[in-house]
Amino acid sequence: MANNQFKPFATSNNANVTAQSDYENLSALLSGFQSGKASSMQINKVLRQSSTIASAVAQVVSDVTSSDVLDNGNQASLVALLKKALSGKLINVQVFTQSGTYTPSNGTASIIVEALGGGGGSGGVPATTSSQSGISAPGTSGSYAKARYTSSFSGAQVIIGAGGAAGSATVSASDGAATTFGTLLSCPGGKGSGIGVVSSGAAVAPAPNQSASPTGSNIIRASSGVAVNNAIQAAVGVATGWYSAPSGDGTSSSGVGASGRYNPPNNSALSGYSGTSGVVIVWEYN
Repeated sequence: MANNQFKPFATSNNANVTAQSDYENLSALLSGFQSGKASSMQINKVLRQSSTIASAVAQVVSDVTSSDVLDNGNQASLVALLKKALSGKLINVQVFTQSGTYTPSNGTASIIVEALGGGGGSGGVPATTSSQSGISAPGTSGSYAKARYTSSFSGAQVIIGAGGAAGSATVSASDGAATTFGTLLSCPGGKGSGIGVVSSGAAVAPAPNQSASPTGSNIIRASSGVAVNNAIQAAVGVATGWYSAPSGDGTSSSGVGASGRYNPPNNSALSGYSGTSGVVIVWEYN
């Protein structure tokens, strides 16, 4: 166990110290003790106040750093240990919803980056007759990654991947674009779905593949987005599976694949929806 040599003074219940109320009204609090004799109770109170807080701070430093805090007069060593104890604290969070340049906040020593690629778009559905209905599958969410960096992050170019464009009744939807943090991290976008199907009976609109896996260094956690199921029509007017899945991190509204479309009987052609853009979140630590 690490050793703390800074000890509090006069801490017993019957310690010979001035009462707190008397101490707060002591004129020497402002001017200090002048010539003559000071009461031992007053001196003990001063020593207890200063030594107790010094001991408490030293104990926190010792506990956090697992280091000995020595009363050897080495102020530089104490300052270094105190800085070590205070490091690693969250000092700021920067959120990028648009592309830009990352400039660290003052005092940033390390960062954790979370990134989501753009979500894939969804395909449209052709026109239906009175005896038909149709569906298209949703797009998939962009990939997600969380990584930690202690160097080479200042000035990183942040590129926010756009959501994939909506498809039409004749053109498949587009994939979402990759979100990148400099050369350190890249999160590919989700896949767009194809043109929907129209049928007077059962039909299946195939789900697109998941996004590619994130790439980069020091990745703590990664996901290739969330897989979606085929959109299924059991009969005319009875369909399921065209709703979008959650984002790659499971919580964000960024990087989400677009919901597919359901086209009821006797309706004109429908376009799909666009996926949502990605995001980069930078957690800054001292």
